[in-house]
Amino acid sequence: MKDKNRYLSVLTIGLPIIGGMLSQNILNLIDTAMVGQLGNAALAGAGLGGFIFFMATAFLQGLSTGVQTISARRVGEGKKEEALDILNHGIYIAFTLGVPLTILLYIFTEDLFPLFNNSQEVIEQGVLYLKTRMTSVFAIALMFCFRGYWSAIKETRFYFYTIVFTHIINIILNYLLIFGNFGFPKLGSEGAGIASATASILGVGLYFIIGYLKLDRNKFMNFKINKAQIINIMKLSFPSGIQLFSFATGLTIQYKIIGMIGTLELAASNIIVTISLVAILPALGLGVASATLVGQSLGKKDVKDAENWGWDTVKLGIFLISSLSFIGYFFAEPIVSAFTKELATIQVSILPMKLVAASLWFDSIGIILIHAHFGAGDTIRTSVISFILQWIYFLPIIYIGVLHYKFDLVDLWVAQISYRCLQSVVYTFMWKKGNWKKIKV
Repeated sequence: MKDKNRYLSVLTIGLPIIGGMLSQNILNLIDTAMVGQLGNAALAGAGLGGFIFFMATAFLQGLSTGVQTISARRVGEGKKEEALDILNHGIYIAFTLGVPLTILLYIFTEDLFPLFNNSQEVIEQGVLYLKTRMTSVFAIALMFCFRGYWSAIKETRFYFYTIVFTHIINIILNYLLIFGNFGFPKLGSEGAGIASATASILGVGLYFIIGYLKLDRNKFMNFKINKAQIINIMKLSFPSGIQLFSFATGLTIQYKIIGMIGTLELAASNIIVTISLVAILPALGLGVASATLVGQSLGKKDVKDAENWGWDTVKLGIFLISSLSFIGYFFAEPIVSAFTKELATIQVSILPMKLVAASLWFDSIGIILIHAHFGAGDTIRTSVISFILQWIYFLPIIYIGVLHYKFDLVDLWVAQISYRCLQSVVYTFMWKKGNWKKIKV
């Protein structure tokens, strides 16, 4: 009964996060399917553009970790009002960093995109998508601040409501602007970018409305800026943001390396990545839940309970992901076929898709435990490990393999799986060793 109650506690926080992320990835699937109707160049361009956008916003997404970690610790200490002050400071940081970055990235998009692909057709389609998408960079920073706070106070339903609203708007605008339905201009890849940017900005607006209605109006958006508080948030957010940025940059470079093989393989990889991002959602959502539960337990000075939350969440994650691994492995061809009509793209995707599906349950261990470490405030060591495994181990292997040993798409994904599984092993050892227990937040 005790284990059942603990699993229910994880799911209470995690399910709205999973649902919100699921809607995000369903939107990605719909985007991929819609843009895929325009051909492989548009599909590859939008896919690469999406990852460049992820890379560009990754550092700002680290604010979610800083806000969640400190807010959860304060809630555990019985200081919920101080947790709201953390959100206010996070919003201030998001505006201060996000607005200038939005302007810079919009200006330099046309110079940035060719660094990642040499195909003129892919560049043309990708720039159309990415330049309009860049107008919403500041909104992404704000959305992640709110997500961190809602997660910390166990009110993830507000995240779910907002993200579903955002994606409904995005799907409607995609339908209107990509294909020119109901008299709207037919903008293709550019229309997909406009739809995503507009939806994100409207979603942030809804977050502020919910905050005004549900939080203490005398304290919400009360910007009495404390320099020490900003430093505290940035101490946790910066390593997490760097980890996300290095991961996203590495992923974009991975796309560039795949592009060295060919546009066909790049389009296939876009499909595989998009599908796999849906499959790991339970691990991501449960990881966010574990960060909150670990942080609150540490705030209550219950270190053993914090450790158990990590292990309990891993057990639940393995159970949920295993069923998705089964589906992905045995139904790889029909799943891939839903995203492209190109027979060559389908054929080259099937075996890598099966391999990725078979390894998902093991990958989920690392995904959950990195969040658990973040919840304990252990952002520096986990970020360093992530960087080493991706940049020192994985990327050199695939670059040298493609350049000198004629790696094909299967070889690349085998290397990817080995890197992700090794990461799970390292984070499991770190959680068991317990150095995270000594960190003060």
